[in-house]
Amino acid sequence: MRVVFCGTGQAYLDPARAGSSVFVRAAGSGVLLDCGPGSLGRLPGAGVGLDAIDALLLSHLHFDHTLGVVELLTRMAFEEVTLPLFRGPGDTSVFMQAAVEFARTQLRFLAEGLWVERLDVLDVEELEPGEPFHVGEIEVTTRTVPHAGDLHAIAYRLAAGGRSVVYSGDTAPSHEAFTDLADGADVLIHESYTALGLKRQTKTMSEQRREAVYQAFRDTHSDVGQVATIAQAAGVGTLVLSHLLPLESEQELMKLAGAEFSGNIIVAHDGMTLDV
Repeated sequence: MRVVFCGTGQAYLDPARAGSSVFVRAAGSGVLLDCGPGSLGRLPGAGVGLDAIDALLLSHLHFDHTLGVVELLTRMAFEEVTLPLFRGPGDTSVFMQAAVEFARTQLRFLAEGLWVERLDVLDVEELEPGEPFHVGEIEVTTRTVPHAGDLHAIAYRLAAGGRSVVYSGDTAPSHEAFTDLADGADVLIHESYTALGLKRQTKTMSEQRREAVYQAFRDTHSDVGQVATIAQAAGVGTLVLSHLLPLESEQELMKLAGAEFSGNIIVAHDGMTLDV
């Protein structure tokens, strides 16, 4: 398996990190996990073309994980690339229809000779977590994870050729979900933040705004110590820390994770590739 980190950032603008997105190539098939803003631009540098994407799996529908979908549809129609399968949580169908309508506005003036009509027949399915499915020979397993209360969030495990990668999407700490889903996985890619990174990020905010952000992170995201504890309990080989705030310190992330996790630790960067 080869893993390409197309976007390793948070919802805040970051010159070094695009919105969340990970591409996994295994057994002749390619899966894109989320498609955050700016993430598609990392694919060419890793030697990955749009035609390598056989399926797009969405973890949830927040903008920092999905705004790139509009660009993906538009570029694929413009470049006459076969569209992938689209899978995700509840309301994915509604989101995809809106994305298609926007893509049409970008292609209308060039519609003659383009594959715009392919946008009429997207293969979209809303998933019932717990029911495995396949993308080619890649087996995909899903679990519901706790995130924002107004939407459904999913974590994914991709397995092929005896190797496995788990992707958390966005989640509050979930020992129950990940002890099961990530059990013995070769790689766990998990969102992470530190209290110090969050403090730096919110330093210039008003007190009211700062408290709201702190509360949101406590309720819906996972700090690196909690993530490392989950990885240790699940017995994963490598923990990759991703979905990072712009002002996080790699040294702080490594130190805090290493206090709880005895395996290999990697702080993800856009464009990074990992062979599993």
